[in-house]
Amino acid sequence: MERLRIGYIGIGLMGLPMTRRLLERGYAVTVCDIATARTDAARAAGATVVATPAEAVRDADVVVTVTNSPEPVLRGKWLKPGVLVNAVGAVGPTHRELDDDAMRGALIVDSREAALLESGDALLAGANIYAELGELLAGAKPRPETEITVFKSLGLAVEDLAAAKLVLDALQES
Repeated sequence: MERLRIGYIGIGLMGLPMTRRLLERGYAVTVCDIATARTDAARAAGATVVATPAEAVRDADVVVTVTNSPEPVLRGKWLKPGVLVNAVGAVGPTHRELDDDAMRGALIVDSREAALLESGDALLAGANIYAELGELLAGAKPRPETEITVFKSLGLAVEDLAAAKLVLDALQES
């Protein structure tokens, strides 16, 4: 079975630990980031580092964008059919990481309410929200059958609280 290929545009603070874990588990990871310290660390961990976003996502099965860009850094024309895009950066109604073409598929969000207020990717592209992530996980909506699936995460305080509780519980048990 072929290894899943993951392409990062920007890795930020969150992306570097995720990249290391993915590499440890045998995934092929390609990274493009403007910060050389982060790309050097990703290269040292075993990632392929490239100069352009287009190179980072070429042939990727999963694309992760972790930037604070006000303008799109990911073009839909670079994406292969069946790709999953996880857009976790560029929060705000005027910031976007994905162009309209990248937003043409099914849009999954962590919260409809938050996306309609804070996701420039969704708002500026005029994208329709297919489902909240919880609806897919609960089986209330079927998995989308589209060429591109985008998960736009805005980060929710409830997710942070749940993670903090897990850490606290683990600390109290040890």
